Amino acid sequence: VTLILAALACVYSRRQQAKTIDVVSVGLLLLFSVGGVLVVSGFFYLQDTSEIRHVLPISIALIIVWGTSANQIIESVIYWLRQRMPDRPLMSRLVPIGAVGIVLASLMVGAVEVIRHYHLPHTIPWLWRWANINLPNEGTLMMSDDHLKTRESWGNLWNRPYSGYDGQQYFNWVFINDVDDESAEDLFEKGITYLLMTSDDHSYQKPAMQRFISGLMPVKTIPDTPIETAGPQLSIYRLMPPQHAVDVVFGDQIELLGYDLAPDNLSAGEMVLFRPYWRTQQPPMANYSMFIHLYPADVDEVLAQYDGAPSHADRLTLTWQDDNETYIGEPVSFPLPDDLAPGDYRLVVGLYNFETGERLPVSDGQTYAVIPLTLVSAP
Repeated sequence: VTLILAALACVYSRRQQAKTIDVVSVGLLLLFSVGGVLVVSGFFYLQDTSEIRHVLPISIALIIVWGTSANQIIESVIYWLRQRMPDRPLMSRLVPIGAVGIVLASLMVGAVEVIRHYHLPHTIPWLWRWANINLPNEGTLMMSDDHLKTRESWGNLWNRPYSGYDGQQYFNWVFINDVDDESAEDLFEKGITYLLMTSDDHSYQKPAMQRFISGLMPVKTIPDTPIETAGPQLSIYRLMPPQHAVDVVFGDQIELLGYDLAPDNLSAGEMVLFRPYWRTQQPPMANYSMFIHLYPADVDEVLAQYDGAPSHADRLTLTWQDDNETYIGEPVSFPLPDDLAPGDYRLVVGLYNFETGERLPVSDGQTYAVIPLTLVSAP
């Protein structure tokens, strides 16, 4: 529109023998701009790229063309006013002031929107902060490589020098094109533990990907509340569920979904490795610690024990406000006594307020969940 108006203003000014711009210079600038856009767009996706350096020279040329054209329009309007209203010189002086005001006002409208956009929480730093504390650093994080934009936008997600990630944990990640040929179990055996999907990933629409995701364990969705963000929605899944599924609710607040336990055949003197998986039924009312006790089969006698945080030490239970998040505990270990006889035992898991020592009850009136164990003879 500006170029058309500038061309009409040029014709009018020349006919009136008024001040005009150099049409040849504008034509060369326009030729350079159009030619540059055609050349660049021939090998680059301008709408998807974040590489501003590829279009910056063209942008400068277009700014010069627009500014020169706007100047010609203003000069022509001033000349027209002076011819029609020679006794009112103030009118012609107000034209450039008004034009500048209009331009500045339009820029301010755009600037306010840009400022508002960049004040929105972005999902990538949100993911970094969450993962640095809550996502166990085990195996590889898988991402879909369904289309070019995914690799361009997320290929350096955990690359510290490139992306700006400054967390203490480092994550390995890999792009996978298709999930038709391999199951979650196959990928897990290859060392891939988690899947990260973005809401702008086209592979969500594939039936094969939908079936694949339906069998995974949801861990976290960012954002976890319906708020506006400056980034796509992120969904993190764990490829495999807990080794052992349970359904125990502590104090109508926290649910123990399951646990991992190793080794499979326990012997006296060995280290027990235990990892819990939690969800909330409602926001916890206090900060709780986890206790793990080893009891004989029929007596509440502590033979071995562990006390610590139910998930990460920096993620107190009062911060468990998302009832759709799976809170993955740190793998904890404790030794079995050397003199334990082979036979049946109980591993009990419970939660207690670490300020008062009060335990959370479970549905059957007990204060712990029971995991049956059988010890084999020592090797």
